[in-house]
Amino acid sequence: MVWSYTASRSFQRCQVQWLLGSMAGHHKAADPIRRRALFFGKLNTVSAWRGQLVDTIISSHIIPSLDDPLNEEPMGFDASRHAARGLFDKQLAYANQHRAAKIDVKLGDEGDRFALLFENEFGAGPTHEALDQAWSEIEVALRNFWENDTIQKILHDAVQLITQPRTLHFQLIDGAKAVAIPDLIAFNRGAPPTIVDWKVHAEVGNDAQRQLAVYAIALSRSTQQADFPDDWNSKPTDTNLYEAQLLLNQTKHYRLTAEDIATTTAYMDASAYEMNCLTEGKIYKDINIRDFRMAHSGLSCAACAFQSICPEVVQ
Repeated sequence: MVWSYTASRSFQRCQVQWLLGSMAGHHKAADPIRRRALFFGKLNTVSAWRGQLVDTIISSHIIPSLDDPLNEEPMGFDASRHAARGLFDKQLAYANQHRAAKIDVKLGDEGDRFALLFENEFGAGPTHEALDQAWSEIEVALRNFWENDTIQKILHDAVQLITQPRTLHFQLIDGAKAVAIPDLIAFNRGAPPTIVDWKVHAEVGNDAQRQLAVYAIALSRSTQQADFPDDWNSKPTDTNLYEAQLLLNQTKHYRLTAEDIATTTAYMDASAYEMNCLTEGKIYKDINIRDFRMAHSGLSCAACAFQSICPEVVQ
């Protein structure tokens, strides 16, 4: 069992969902349900997919071009938009040809074209209007990224930029293993680091403070980061935290207090302890799934990627 902020949210919604998403999926498992769980866990709604695509373009295309000292012409808006359009078309074509219930591939061989859509699995597929809106919002998010002065200053002032999928490994109570994958860590010369979390939401109300607090604590406790600057400051209370709402072109700055750190640490430790109590260090095949609580809301089940597997594993 490995704790993460995303896993803790899933565990709160439905413990069975968390078990299927975090421990069941395996492409070499003899149990066909476990092989299917791997791919069902990769399903995204069109809305979530377009947000993930924006993250990919920023992390895998834009930031590397800015952080390369040999690159005389870093990527700009037009080039990032072109890369996003290519990825959008490629992933949409793949998703329209594959279903989680039937696919059987090695994920590492699929490259960046891999995508599975919730609407294809549990409906008639996304509408043209939904896809047009998704692409329009991707363009808006990328334009706002380039035109936001706060974001551009963070990137310009940094001496080193670290993006996902860089994983921070750290420990919680009783040695529980935990991971965090911040969207961006910007190291600054002679100043505390900055962590940024990209959000692609159309509405206000998504507060990322706890998630960013987890990242700050993870950074302060992380090990085996040999390529980090020698003099970086790891104190969570000093770390600058930014929630960047790219659709709304808004950035929200957080600084943590000692009380924030204590509260977030208590949340992480309690969540990890409850997970450990249920799993007891066992591997998936030795776990009794009937010990895990299911969601009480039909709306949660209707939105769950594992809705077609769940009845089979809990019967």
